[in-house]
Amino acid sequence: MSDGPCLTQEERTDAARRALLDATVVVLADEGYRGTTFSRIQEAAGISRGLIGYHFGSKLALIESVIHRIRDRYQADAAVRASM
Repeated sequence: MSDGPCLTQEERTDAARRALLDATVVVLADEGYRGTTFSRIQEAAGISRGLIGYHFGSKLALIESVIHRIRDRYQADAAVRASM
């Protein structure tokens, strides 16, 4: 029996994607694009091997997802500031 609530497959998928995106930002900032490897990202995220390929397909697709995520957050923050 587990101590925490049971997560649905969708919740586990979302959590894994978020962890990978967060870890990618950290690794990119620390090591640059060339140093941003699947191994380093998985290590930083605490995620098992193969999930980057499963969720994103390639390093380029992962980096594009990071860029879109940052853009979306920036636009949301800008909209909130504009409405104040």
